[in-house]
Amino acid sequence: MVKGSSVCKKKKTVSLKVSLFAWRLLLNRLPTRDDLLRRHVLPIDEQLCTEGCGNNEDRNHLFVSCDFFGSIWFMICGWLQISSASSRNLIADLNQLCGLGGFSKNMWLVFKMLWLAVVSIIWKERNRRIFQHKEENILSMGEHVKLLVCWCFKLNFVLFDLTTIFGGKISCSVLLL
Repeated sequence: MVKGSSVCKKKKTVSLKVSLFAWRLLLNRLPTRDDLLRRHVLPIDEQLCTEGCGNNEDRNHLFVSCDFFGSIWFMICGWLQISSASSRNLIADLNQLCGLGGFSKNMWLVFKMLWLAVVSIIWKERNRRIFQHKEENILSMGEHVKLLVCWCFKLNFVLFDLTTIFGGKISCSVLLL
């Protein structure tokens, strides 16, 4: 992005709630099933992933390597028309994603906001499955990521053009923002 682009006209960054969520996630302090088991909150037979894949739920599994939740990252790469290989490690994948923007501060911010949107949607869906016993499919989750990213950009950047993100593949509901 060039210096005069709309991304440079920043109003604010992410909310405190999102910042705290990301901080807890990066420090491995979210109440995932392995954390709750470690604190003796959950019985040992309830440590499996909410998707039912048979693996223990920990931070890396839930956000990166779960067959269901992890597949959203491949969907994002498809939208952005980039190829990426997951390391199956949340921190390494964050560094890889943010590194796609090169050394541009604005592009780093774009990829950071995208990463925050994806992990927050995964966390919300995980909690919806546990507490409300409702499930959403991966395509619907992907649409929620698009909406959240576009909404964040529209709030954070004065002149953001919604058609510039995800290669112009934005649903009609996003264009109504």
